[in-house]
Amino acid sequence: MHQMALVALLLAGCDFKVFDCVDFGGGCEPPALTLSSRWTADNRNADGVAIDGAYLLSVAGGYGEVALGGADHVRVESIDDATGTAVITLRGRSVGDDHLGIRRDESTAVHWIEVRALERVDLMPREMAFAELDEPPPHAVLAGSDTQLVVRLFSADGERLVDHRLTVEADGGQLTPTDWDAFRIDSETAVTVDVMAADRAYGFTVPVVTDIQDIVPVSGGRVSDIRALTPGSRAQVCFAGVLAGLQVAGLDWEIKGEGVSIPNNASLAAGGCAYVDRPQDGQVLTVRAGSLERTFTLATAP
Repeated sequence: MHQMALVALLLAGCDFKVFDCVDFGGGCEPPALTLSSRWTADNRNADGVAIDGAYLLSVAGGYGEVALGGADHVRVESIDDATGTAVITLRGRSVGDDHLGIRRDESTAVHWIEVRALERVDLMPREMAFAELDEPPPHAVLAGSDTQLVVRLFSADGERLVDHRLTVEADGGQLTPTDWDAFRIDSETAVTVDVMAADRAYGFTVPVVTDIQDIVPVSGGRVSDIRALTPGSRAQVCFAGVLAGLQVAGLDWEIKGEGVSIPNNASLAAGGCAYVDRPQDGQVLTVRAGSLERTFTLATAP
């Protein structure tokens, strides 16, 4: 059977109407809506928005004005539809989960959003995020490096939150925002950073150093202990350049050895991390960071 495309024209004087659905046998449906929100700079999913924090939701596709329902724990501050892709600005109002219904004419979509109280804020160099350690280590920034620092927001349960309107300012040095939650610091000395998130102020001191004293292995989370590797598997190993108990961000790294490859996670640099395929007991890795070079001997678990 041949498929047919039918287009109906209703003529009334000089006026006419075109039914814009051309059915090739699959039926006619309203245009789909695509919903998106801004990720965190360290490539982590956010679980929700902080109370008093802002959440920006983009709506692409469909026709006409955007309407929103189901906002019980967030309030709609604005809907900007000037460019065709609408941006809805929501503000966290109270703890709870909302099932938002988005409508554009006959096109619909749903979006779940959690609202949680902001409990903790920390700073972490973006390059250290690849290791996914259980807790961010005390750190410093290498002077003159192109290091980004990420502001991380957490609920009491450790859920990652957003406030797309957070602000950062520096007392000393030059601060350059690179994303809604990330920035660079250009300074030769320690910098005081003030963060305003969810209408609350937080202060941090970021040490700035010019060198490192040593290179050490780190482990935890997804990072394997180089003294207890599983033979025949693929291990992620990580190293840190340290000075006075601080892990230093902004170093140039080189890791060499049999079966070594440098991981790639989109735009997230691996820092001092590498994969080792089928690690062997007694295998040696050569690690260079900044002006230092060290060798490390791997050991497999019994």
